Order: sequence, then structure tokens, then C-alpha cells
Amino acid sequence: MSSPNNYQQLVVNAVVGQSVLTRYNNRTYRVDDIYWNMNPSSCFGEKEKEISFLQYYKTQYDITIRDKKQPVLVSRMKRLRGEQETEIEICLIPELCYMTGLTDRMRADYMLMKSVAVYTRITPEKRHQSLLNFIKSVNETPKARELLADWGLSLKNETMELQTRQFPAEEIYTGDGELASKKPDFGMDITRKKAYDPRPLENWFLLCTRKDANIGNTFVETAKRVGPSMGIQVYDPKMDLLPNDRVDTYVNALRSIPRSSQVQLVVIIFPSSRDDRYAAVKRVTCCDFGIPSQVINSRTLGRPDKVRAIVQKIILQITCKLGGSLWSLKIPMTHAMICGIDVYHDPVRKGKSVGAFISSLNSTCTYWYSQSNFMDQGQELVNGVFPNRIFIYRDGIGDGQLKVSKELEVPQFEACFKRVSEDYNPKLTVFIVQKRINTRIFSRQRDGGLANPPPGTVVDSIVTRRNWADFFLVSQSVREGTVTPTHYIVLHDSSQMKVDQLQRLTYKLCFMYYNWPGGVRVPAPCQYAHKLAYLAGQHLHQPHNQYLSDKLFFL
Repeated sequence: MSSPNNYQQLVVNAVVGQSVLTRYNNRTYRVDDIYWNMNPSSCFGEKEKEISFLQYYKTQYDITIRDKKQPVLVSRMKRLRGEQETEIEICLIPELCYMTGLTDRMRADYMLMKSVAVYTRITPEKRHQSLLNFIKSVNETPKARELLADWGLSLKNETMELQTRQFPAEEIYTGDGELASKKPDFGMDITRKKAYDPRPLENWFLLCTRKDANIGNTFVETAKRVGPSMGIQVYDPKMDLLPNDRVDTYVNALRSIPRSSQVQLVVIIFPSSRDDRYAAVKRVTCCDFGIPSQVINSRTLGRPDKVRAIVQKIILQITCKLGGSLWSLKIPMTHAMICGIDVYHDPVRKGKSVGAFISSLNSTCTYWYSQSNFMDQGQELVNGVFPNRIFIYRDGIGDGQLKVSKELEVPQFEACFKRVSEDYNPKLTVFIVQKRINTRIFSRQRDGGLANPPPGTVVDSIVTRRNWADFFLVSQSVREGTVTPTHYIVLHDSSQMKVDQLQRLTYKLCFMYYNWPGGVRVPAPCQYAHKLAYLAGQHLHQPHNQYLSDKLFFL
């Protein structure tokens, strides 16, 4: 039986960081903490006006709380009082809260996610009709109309029609400069062509339990078969069969690998998904040893009809972790550096955040340098030339933080240039990348129906901001559901480039994320920064070994 402390930690891991819905006031809250020393009988308020949670909910909402021993959930919010921002704590009773979203276990359930998709992936036609129904409902409700009128607002009965622009399809090049594809999704093409910069897998280890020995052998033999067609030679690994799947068994096996053997990679096969085991092996490989690692769930390789396609994807991912690159496209600029920034806020380790910074190392953006802390002085560049243009894509900034970011972050970027040299003054462009937006764009078809706009669609007028240079871009191909565009705000720009050139550069970068053969929602450096920040904040809890910084080890 678990001790009380272990039980409490399990609850914290499961609940803290999640969002809950309280139906008595129809609000959602983020759970930031759990007060185990409080319960519904605890009191709050001023001394003379103290009231228990039991009394409060009965008086305010006519709700009777049944479990008198449950702890209290805490949600912390920041509110403006005058010009000062203060933090307040809101206490919630678990019994009255409803979890929102999906757990990792739910997301791993294929059949469940397939059933959920029926309700979440709404076609553009149905999405548009639901918006029209909402507008009609508001306009036919007197109280809603009055509320809008008080603010001088009204809703039109139709959605807005506007003109858009579309960029041409990007040309994807693989090894030997061969044109591989001009399609928005090119997964099939990539597995049939030689990688842009393949790396042979010669000196590597494979760890798995004895029960998974056959699966391990299947992976090795399949990798040796599929690798050469992609220009990747795969040799036999040193295989270590473990007696059990305990965390310390994997850790000890990793620590027994000779440090002087120039090991390129360690492949670790788990019989099941466990966060503690995953975090333990990643800390050893990414932080202690500085060796790229690939974790595979044995179930992933359990279907013979799917194993070839799965191993192809794994080998491509491994190539990136070894410092190679899979494809390229033409970016008509030299001596330019592209950067991505994202931040992961650890919900369990309060006040702890991890910032990830990704920067390109060459003009084709096929090599990247990754950091999860501040940039060190004197970092060596690939060609020894400092960039004359720097483009930074900053994720995780809401509308309320735009002014602060412009006034504080941009001057800090510019101050960093002077640390290189007093005369160093590259042109700087800073983009804010916003994914969580409500804007939807539909494409009117010749028959009058609605569909998703094709990749490369840009909107930069009418629905954009008055005081900011911004645009909406659809960079991904969506076959099911309604596509969500990404909103880009040009926070600072001294590049002297045309607006459509900045937009086209942004679109090109959405095709350079090596974990997906096609366009993704955000530029590759942003997505790489997101992956690194999540790995460091969720599992490593410390900076990675600098030996890995020029490799996409976090994919």
C-alpha cells in the first residue's frame, strides 16, 4: 500500500496544472496547488466575518457538500488593482469540480480519440453554420442585444467575406539536391528518397527486457532493411537484455555503457508507458552522458502490418538526433539567423519555468543549436560569420503581454548584440506567434459550399489589428475538421523587408520541422523550442548536456 505522502504526490501529479469547471458559476480554473491541511469545514474571510466552505456554498448556491474530509484545490489568479498587479487565491472544493480536457492515457487510447474526433473535428460547413446559429441566437435575445448596445456593439447576421492571398507550394529537396515534392504533405516521398544529410548508425546500444527480445530484433532487422533506401546505413547494435522493467534496472544498464566507446545512440524499448521511467532514462542520457536516446513503446512495434512504416519514421527521427537533416528548401537569404523561443511552466514545481531557445546554424535552416538557458558568450558559429539579419519567433505571448514584450524583451535582444561587438548591429525582426485564437477562415468553393483554405493562405487586412503589423497564415493541410490559422504579430522590425517577404519566410519555415513531413502550424524553430522546453521542464528538470546542443535530440 502506498504511504500517505506517495498518495498525495500522485494526486498532485494528476491534478495540478489541469483545468477544472465549476458548474455553480460556469467558470473554469487552473489548479495550481492542493491544500491538504484544509477541508470544507475550514473557514475563510475576515475574522469577524469568517465563514466555512460548507456554509458558503449552502448559502450562496444551495449546495450541500457531502465529503467533509476532502482537501481544497487552489487556483492563483493575477488581478489589476489600479496600476498594481496582485495575486489572489481562489479555493475550490474537488467535489464540485469537473476535470476538463483529456489525460495522457486518454490521448494514447486510439479508439477513444477516434470517437472524440467525431464531435471535435467539425467540417467547415458545419462549423460555419454553428457560428451563424450563434449569431442568430444573440441577435434574437433582447438581453444580449442590450448588453452589446451598451458598449456600442452589434453583430452582423453573416460572417465577413474578404480577399486572401496564397503562396505557391514549397519545393522540398532531399539528398543530392533532388526535388522530392511540391505537395503540402510529403511523407511518402521522403521515405523513398535519400535524406538531405544522412548519418550512418554504426555504434549504438539497444536496451529491452528479455520478454521484448523478439521485438528488439524485429526493430533492428527492419531498420537495416529500410535505412539504405533513405541513404541511412544501419549496423547491428550491442544489445542488452534486461531481467525486468524496473526504473533502476534501466538506469543501471545505461550507466554500465562504456563512456569511452563513442556511442552514437541508445535505443530503449519499454514494455509500457511510464513517466517516471521515461524521465529517469532521459536524465541519464540527455544530462549525465550527453548521448542521444530513442525511447520506443513495444506496443508500437507489435503490429507486423505497420512495423515497416513505423521503423522508417523512427530511423528518420534518429538521423536528426545524430545531427543529420532530412530535407531542405530554398531560403533566398544569406547570413541570416532564425530563432525560436518558447517557455514551459511546470505546474508541479511551483514558480519553475524553462525557457528554450533554438537558433539556425546555416542559411538553409537544416542545422539548429538548442539551449534551455541563457546563451553563453563566445558561442562558435558554423561558418565563423555573424548573421546580418536575425529573425526571432516568440511563442507563448498573449495580447496583454505585447506591450511588455516590446518594451522589455526587444531592448534585451539588442543589448546582446553589443556583447558581441560595439559595432555589431544586425537587422532584427521579432514575431509573436499566437496559436490559441478564435478566428476561423473558410474558403468559398465554386459550387457555393465551404472548405478549408489551402496551405499558404494569408489574411493581412480587414480582420487584422489597427495598431500592429499582423497577419493570419494557414500553413498546414487539414483533411478532417476545420483548420485553425496561426496569428503572427510583427512586434519589431528593422529588416527593411517587404511584408509579403516576411510572410513568405514564415510560411517556408513551417515546412522545416523534421518530425512531420509537411507544413505545421508554427515555424520550425518555434516547434523545436516547444519540444525542448517541454522535455526540460517535464522530465529533465535541469539543462541538457552541451554535447547535444547541435543535435535535435529532443524530437
